[in-house]
Amino acid sequence: KAEWEKRRAGPFEPLPRNVTVALVGHRAAGKSQLLPRAAELLGRFAVDLDDELVLRTGRELKDWVENDEPGFRLAERACFESLQPGIVVACGGGFLAHHPDALKSCVAVIAPISFETYRARLLADPAGPGCAPDPTQGRAGERCDRHEFRSIGAFRRFIDVGRYRT
Repeated sequence: KAEWEKRRAGPFEPLPRNVTVALVGHRAAGKSQLLPRAAELLGRFAVDLDDELVLRTGRELKDWVENDEPGFRLAERACFESLQPGIVVACGGGFLAHHPDALKSCVAVIAPISFETYRARLLADPAGPGCAPDPTQGRAGERCDRHEFRSIGAFRRFIDVGRYRT
């Protein structure tokens, strides 16, 4: 809290136009929903990385990830690195886990989501990846892994939220 008060009391330092703002976080956290609002507030161009990958490759992401995740991750990284600097980009749910070092020159903003909301959104989305089956219940789609959900905290050390490097 003291750090926040110190920053708030200090002079406002605008974000340089060449610094990218990356919205990251769990799948279903609402990054794509935040994207147009964040871009408008910052006066920057908005790119949804998943949509850009589909546009560039013509491949369906769910099928690509299921059948060739290493190839998908390589293409995801290459697409991110090819984007014009200074935009606002919503990264896919696995981006932070697989490419944390790609965010070092960006301002990374983590979209927060509770486990309960995460689970409810995944179960409600018939087109999405859903939740892993729970073998103890005998039904698919009933278990969302808290370990997977908590893992995002381990990646926070790789990014410098709220600060930037030029």
